[in-house]
Amino acid sequence: MQNLRACPLVEFIHRRYITFPDTRASIGRNTMEFYEIARFPGVTGCIDGTHIPIRSPGGDRAEVFRNRKGYFSINCQATGNLSGLLLGDSAHAQSRFMFTPVPEPNNIADQAYNAAQVRTRNVVERTFGQWNNASVAYK
Repeated sequence: MQNLRACPLVEFIHRRYITFPDTRASIGRNTMEFYEIARFPGVTGCIDGTHIPIRSPGGDRAEVFRNRKGYFSINCQATGNLSGLLLGDSAHAQSRFMFTPVPEPNNIADQAYNAAQVRTRNVVERTFGQWNNASVAYK
């Protein structure tokens, strides 16, 4: 496979933006910071995906990098610390460690849950916004 120009971008993003809590104290601070966003208890991270735009890598396999929206990209998924609950969007399956929005909230409790879940999860979506801005600047 050809050398892809996006790889230095991923390395740059990793060095600049990606850190993980690595002690009990830092995990506790992380959980508290998530709680303070919308009072969602036990969250240590969020998960989401985005397409990072790239130039066509050319060659026989270039079309592998064309996404469903028609442009070339690398599909990137990011997660936080896996020692507790993760919040994800509706593209992820609900499980005992992955909390996703209620698909069709029909009562006040479900609506309140979804509001807190979305506000808390927005942290990772803002991060992807920064990544995508960095990829535009990198081009």
